[in-house]
Amino acid sequence: MDEGESDPVVSLRTWLMSTGSGGAGQYERRIEAAFPDDHLIRTRDQDDIVHWRRELPGEGLVIIVGGDGAWREALQSAPKRVTPGLLPAGSLSQAGVELGQDASVDAWRHWRRTDIQLGQIDGHGSADSGHAAFFLMAGAGVEADAVARVRPWLKRRIGKWAYVQALIERLLKPVHKRIVVGMDGRHFRTSQVLVHNGSHYGGRYRVAATDVFTPGYRVLIWKYPGRCMWCLTMMCLMFGLPSAWLVHEASAKHVRIRGVGRMRCQIDGDVGPALPLRIRPTSARGIAITGTR
Repeated sequence: MDEGESDPVVSLRTWLMSTGSGGAGQYERRIEAAFPDDHLIRTRDQDDIVHWRRELPGEGLVIIVGGDGAWREALQSAPKRVTPGLLPAGSLSQAGVELGQDASVDAWRHWRRTDIQLGQIDGHGSADSGHAAFFLMAGAGVEADAVARVRPWLKRRIGKWAYVQALIERLLKPVHKRIVVGMDGRHFRTSQVLVHNGSHYGGRYRVAATDVFTPGYRVLIWKYPGRCMWCLTMMCLMFGLPSAWLVHEASAKHVRIRGVGRMRCQIDGDVGPALPLRIRPTSARGIAITGTR
């Protein structure tokens, strides 16, 4: 299907390249060669993405060349008449897995529009830090602490392994139940909570019965503290092993996450605002995608 070539807004196609993403730089020459008439915008770092709308026309197709964090920033910052698309170029590119995206420049000769869901966030820190929505997940606890330890320069060099190193560093410290999760009148104490809008984690491991194309999300709450139990829970989730005895998994209309002391969360693989957080029902956003889904 070649909807992109026949669409009248294709003449307004723009490429937004996140130079802070792991592999974005490799696409620059390919974009210029394949689409010489298109406009290419380079962002200095991820925080700069929220300001990219100043350089865009009022409508058209904008392809974000970057990772999960860049994609989330663009989704919540794009004007309504601008249709964002994704060329996965991050260290992990979990968004590309969820969307079934082809990580190639030429694939954008064939694209179509569809709707996805975004998780909405209210709470301390969300307004002034720019975090008001998430695409794949939001979480707090051990994993969020590990994300905060990831060194950007190391991530550009070794990709997803920088997250593995950061997690190992975090697990050298004790794991305690320092988080309280409220879901529709129920409360749980935990060392880790993940609110999944997508179904995969850490690549193609399927951990939740959710889909970015349909409303709703799943809340995963670790039952037991301690380093060994935390790792066991994560392994069971990632490899599809029986995990009901290790983790609470439920759907909820509203989720509130509080922490002991000042704790930050992670949103789509980036360090997010400080707790507490309130996560409310998802909302739709129109996007452009390639591939056969």
